[in-house]
Amino acid sequence: MSRRKPTHLDDAGKARMVDIGGKRETNRRAVASARVVVSDELLVMLKNNTLEKGDAIAAARLAGIQAAKRTGDLIPLCHPLPLSYVDVDLQLIDEPPSIVITTEARTHYRTGVEMEALTAAAVAALTIYDMGKSIDRMIAIEHVRLESKSGGASGEWSRRDSSPSETGLNPKPRIKREGRMTKPKQNKAQVHKISVAPTTGEKKQNVALAVITAGRGVEGDAHSTTDRPLSLLPLESFHKVQHPDLDVHPGDFAENVTTSGLDFTRLRVGSRLRLGASVEIEVVQIGKECHNGCVIRETVGDCIMPSEGVFARALTSGEIREGDPIEILESGDRVSETPTVG
Repeated sequence: MSRRKPTHLDDAGKARMVDIGGKRETNRRAVASARVVVSDELLVMLKNNTLEKGDAIAAARLAGIQAAKRTGDLIPLCHPLPLSYVDVDLQLIDEPPSIVITTEARTHYRTGVEMEALTAAAVAALTIYDMGKSIDRMIAIEHVRLESKSGGASGEWSRRDSSPSETGLNPKPRIKREGRMTKPKQNKAQVHKISVAPTTGEKKQNVALAVITAGRGVEGDAHSTTDRPLSLLPLESFHKVQHPDLDVHPGDFAENVTTSGLDFTRLRVGSRLRLGASVEIEVVQIGKECHNGCVIRETVGDCIMPSEGVFARALTSGEIREGDPIEILESGDRVSETPTVG
């Protein structure tokens, strides 16, 4: 298969601006998108327009439009071109809490508007970060990408209709058994919620994304430097503490990661798990003694964290997000350590 030569390089391999003088003018259109992952708290403030800086959604929309018009000034080898239309749409999503940005740019000119659409999406996302960073430092900007384009010599292109090799995504794995093509069984265990508190004794707050540091736990959490830096608890056990005077949510038991679908009966001290794409953890303790003054134990008469909580340390660094898969890499075979108060 022949490789296409980059148009922005001359014969000597040096960067250059492409000469478009000989191209004919046609109608061009491009659509791009981006996702901004935020905390539940920030999402509510965005919905209610209660940020101190003002209307973040309106500001992001205007910033995206302005950025599209200035793309030629921002990207060195882009041509300035006469835009006929720019649209920036922001949708607030509850699960996971995030803002999905979709942009569209149009022109009647000699070159495409892909960069204008992408720049609009990126700057709109950055504006959300700027408006909300005082509330949520864990804001993450993801998947700034082209969705479709039309016009010009290359014609129409759509991410949805393209092959994995074109999009840069890996094809979905398939396993061949007895002449049949079947999809492998999906791992249903996943990160349900992530919770963090900067000081001990403070109620943990849900965040959409967390940074994990090897040898420690969740960055910004008070327990990340202790001998039990990362805690996990199954969502399936929450029904055991239902009480009319108690409204229990993920993080209320001081766990960092509330899981769903994970078989805790397979875990032992020494068990290794993978969270998301790259974070590997090792179980160091199962269960603990409940501390004095536990509101849940005093109200319900029991607490699930001492009997069902799992404590671990990170073997590798990386990021985890709500919805990330969890995989048991090694079940472990050592007896659990004696629970300690904490």
